[in-house]
Amino acid sequence: MPTPLRPEQALQNVAANAVRHTPEGGRITLRADSVGDTVRIVIRDTGPGIPPEHVLDVFDRFYKADVSRAGTGVPSGLGLSIVRAIIERHDGIVSAANAPDGGARFEFLLPSA
Repeated sequence: MPTPLRPEQALQNVAANAVRHTPEGGRITLRADSVGDTVRIVIRDTGPGIPPEHVLDVFDRFYKADVSRAGTGVPSGLGLSIVRAIIERHDGIVSAANAPDGGARFEFLLPSA
């Protein structure tokens, strides 16, 4: 049975990424709403977004869109793969995209019960 606090860890991981990638003066927003029997959580930032060729890969283990950060002490590329594992373990869906007006957009869909 999934641990109730694990979705909180997923949210913290995505929020930490948003903080890391949002420039000073930028904005990070979090929205949660109910969609039928599902809870939708959306995290958006006003950072540079995800290079389009990397959007489908960001949840892969050890994947880093910015290869220049490898070996620099920047986190290992496990954060988003952990996010996906947690959300899927709770019978949810996670997705990543670039927001139409710039920045990254992550969405969790989780059963409300």
